[in-house]
Amino acid sequence: MLFFGHIGITLGVFLVIFFIVKGNVDYRLVIIGSILPDIIDKPLYLLLYGTMPESGRFLGHTILFVLILIGLAIVVYRDRRYAGLFALPVAALLHIIQDEMWEAPRSLFWPLMGFDPKFKLNATFANSTIPERTIDYSASIIHSNSHNLYTYQTEFIGIIILSMFAFYYKLYVPANLKEFILHGTLNNNH
Repeated sequence: MLFFGHIGITLGVFLVIFFIVKGNVDYRLVIIGSILPDIIDKPLYLLLYGTMPESGRFLGHTILFVLILIGLAIVVYRDRRYAGLFALPVAALLHIIQDEMWEAPRSLFWPLMGFDPKFKLNATFANSTIPERTIDYSASIIHSNSHNLYTYQTEFIGIIILSMFAFYYKLYVPANLKEFILHGTLNNNH
């Protein structure tokens, strides 16, 4: 699954849940949490090993990472009485589910089961610069997903959900978009 699938599907799940319970959530945190495992993993792996993991999944795709985010949310809640940060671990967990990480239990439950063999270094990156590695890695991700129907389906669903979200909350209106970006609030006046 790629960018739009993760954001759109996770956003859709949160919209349904918070519509049912009549609650509020900062959807900016949902969006960040929905891609946080990828935001963490790619640069971290590149920094630590000078290359990219073949699977694109590293520490951010583990249960340990979700537990750390839960711990952070608990600390913030205890200190500031702000529960909004709980959106991050829930969204990150949905990301992990969407990536079907149960198919790589050694990665999912790291460090309890050791490293997944998929974490081996890709030797083709050994003699290239970081920008070259980043471009090569991005191209390999796109190529490896180009024949995967699941990727196309989830990206399409994600784009539809994001479009519906933007139109329903009138985020095409500059004032509404600015309010959402700066404060996380949505215009409910229809």
